[in-house]
Amino acid sequence: MMPQRMVTKERFSSDSLRRPYTTEALAASAVMLVFLTLAGLLPAQNDTWWHLATGRAIVQDGAIRLVDQFSWTFKGNYWPNHEWLSHVLFFAAYTLGGMPLLTAGGALLAAATVSLVWHSLVGPYLLRCIVLIFPGFLIMVGWSLRPQLFTLCATALTIRLLINQRYQCLPPLFVLWANLHGAVALGLLVLSAACVEALLHSRERLSRVAVWSGLSLLGTLCTPLGFSLFRDVFLSIRRPDYAYVAEWQPAGTEPWSGAVFVVAASLALLGFKHRRSLDDRDRLLAYAVLALMPLAFRYSRNIPVFAIAATPLLNSLVLHTDGVASLFRSGRPRQRPFTRTVLVAAALAAFLVSYAWTIGLSRLGWEPVGPAAADAIRACGQPMYNHFDNGGPLIWFVPEQPVFVDSRQHPYPAEFIVNHFKVEDSGVYGPLFSRYGIRCAVLPPHSKVAHALVRDGWRVTYKDGGSVIAVPP
Repeated sequence: MMPQRMVTKERFSSDSLRRPYTTEALAASAVMLVFLTLAGLLPAQNDTWWHLATGRAIVQDGAIRLVDQFSWTFKGNYWPNHEWLSHVLFFAAYTLGGMPLLTAGGALLAAATVSLVWHSLVGPYLLRCIVLIFPGFLIMVGWSLRPQLFTLCATALTIRLLINQRYQCLPPLFVLWANLHGAVALGLLVLSAACVEALLHSRERLSRVAVWSGLSLLGTLCTPLGFSLFRDVFLSIRRPDYAYVAEWQPAGTEPWSGAVFVVAASLALLGFKHRRSLDDRDRLLAYAVLALMPLAFRYSRNIPVFAIAATPLLNSLVLHTDGVASLFRSGRPRQRPFTRTVLVAAALAAFLVSYAWTIGLSRLGWEPVGPAAADAIRACGQPMYNHFDNGGPLIWFVPEQPVFVDSRQHPYPAEFIVNHFKVEDSGVYGPLFSRYGIRCAVLPPHSKVAHALVRDGWRVTYKDGGSVIAVPP
């Protein structure tokens, strides 16, 4: 006889976090508060600034331009802007409330992602907390002020809708997602996995899953790029210059990304052990995880999306193990909830986040180019050479100075990016500077080219912790 899984009837609700009656529910409140606090400290990074600049250009022009407007090297080149709506929303938030409001919007997306993942978990509170913490770290790796936040939230929502069989909500979600971020392709991969699962295990659901998935696919064509959206996305991942970008490296290249192998191994062992007792929900999650796993291994930027699907599956598989449900069973409820404890903790978290925003904590990265640096950059002449890593901030803070390169990549030929990184890796700048007639260099202090320029007598007109600005002798 097939063993039955013991599942507690204790259900998650917002009230249970605000007014926990058991120590296990209090632990859940604490874990969620930690995630919320970290969400409030989302950092800006290099890409944040060209996202903002693009939103500004769209609003000012009243049009979505699919050509480069920011560089002097390839101005007018085709640029598949598959996240235009994110740019507009980012710029709107910044216009209304500056970096605090933009960060608050990003924090809301991050918190919604964690909440959706939590809603997809089952079993006792304490077990959910323990299971969420480790994969939750992998989800948080994707937390920065970039359109990827929309993809993380949309992935969690897609999985939640599939679990609850709310298929009719998928097409409008995918129309929105396709205009927010090109990684909507990962969402279609999850829908494909759901179709395969229904085909092999539940034919009565197949027609509904397939029809609504097909409509979702059609919905992704409702973008300025139309049919070329997926062509551009698929062609872009084959670019040789991605070998120089950390987030496009295989899992294990960076220390944190090796954790995905631990999650995958745990899923494999538990999945094999309990393969005969999986229900429809668990099989759906298993197929989604199997679909996303190769991309997570190949490109570390996909690990957070993989972790969103892996967390509820890991939770279910652990719960299948005999004795786990009773081991983590919630204790006897108190007569009075831990409301005061939660309120004090929430107030402390709110104070920490607001204080960090007030002082402009360096972790937030709100001012990578200060006013003095911006003035020096405006005065240093053209054409300007800069590093791949600081192009985005220059586009936003010094729009008068067209950049040599930035982290958008797509407007630039792959060979151009590869050559740029080779120059930066070697410090041999002569041929490139002669070819482009460089008269000003704005580089991060770690740049080998910056060190070589100083060695060769270039005059440093400005220097701080983020920039070295040099002109020819």
